[in-house]
Amino acid sequence: MTFQKRYAVTFLSILLLTVFFAFPAYADQAESSANFASHSLALSATENIDYWLFEPKNASADMPLIVYLHGGSGRGDDIGKLTDNGFCMWVSEGKFDDVPAYIVFPQLASKYKAGWSANQTGVQKLIESLV
Repeated sequence: MTFQKRYAVTFLSILLLTVFFAFPAYADQAESSANFASHSLALSATENIDYWLFEPKNASADMPLIVYLHGGSGRGDDIGKLTDNGFCMWVSEGKFDDVPAYIVFPQLASKYKAGWSANQTGVQKLIESLV
């Protein structure tokens, strides 16, 4: 990965986390529990994209969607791998239950050696299916 690509990925990650922490807490709303579950979306007759979806407490249709694209260590065919460390693990442990946003964690299949740019269509279809 070139320096420019690494810089862009780092910048995007920092930007997403900044937006993520900028949301105020909604203490006035009635409590409901957040939900974190794995899903799979059929992209074609022979291909799926697996992902984790965090649905916030008091979810509503106007809440933002955060798309978190993992680094190379998350690539594979075992969706559980994403919850082994980092941001996805913290969300799965309930540490971000008060964040008023949906968060999707797609997993890049092991066959995509070139990274996320090789599966742009899959990510786009996933986002379109969620919004």
